[in-house]
Amino acid sequence: MSGVSISQAVAGEISAASSALAARIGYDSLYVLPGRQVGSVTNAFHVYAATQKNTLRPMVAAFSLQELPGCCGVIVAFHVNVQAAFQGKGLGNGLLQVRMAVAKQAGYTLMQATTVRGNEREAHLLEKNGFVRTTEFVSRRTSNAVVVWQKTLE
Repeated sequence: MSGVSISQAVAGEISAASSALAARIGYDSLYVLPGRQVGSVTNAFHVYAATQKNTLRPMVAAFSLQELPGCCGVIVAFHVNVQAAFQGKGLGNGLLQVRMAVAKQAGYTLMQATTVRGNEREAHLLEKNGFVRTTEFVSRRTSNAVVVWQKTLE
């Protein structure tokens, strides 16, 4: 991995894309706050909208990024969620662009994503952005049908 941590890259990319993404949902800016931490790696991020007074408003989205254990060239995006009130406004696509930029900036070559079968919005978004469906399976732990996607980051 390069000298940029995933947390630093996420904060920088959200900051760079903030005004354009926030305008799509009727706010002035977006902020990212780290969520869950696993060991020394923060891998969950919560995105909040804010007004001009920099008052944090509702959480609008969340996502997780984590290096694939045993392979420093692969990053996995999972637990991606755009809150219902903010769907259909381009925020999901904008945040996918942020996740891909973060992965490239942090030195990853391949990005994988997981979705639950039937999540057609996310499937369409991934396909539109060059991800390829690689496999599908039923999780023994949750009984969910899971689809795995991947894209080589150029």
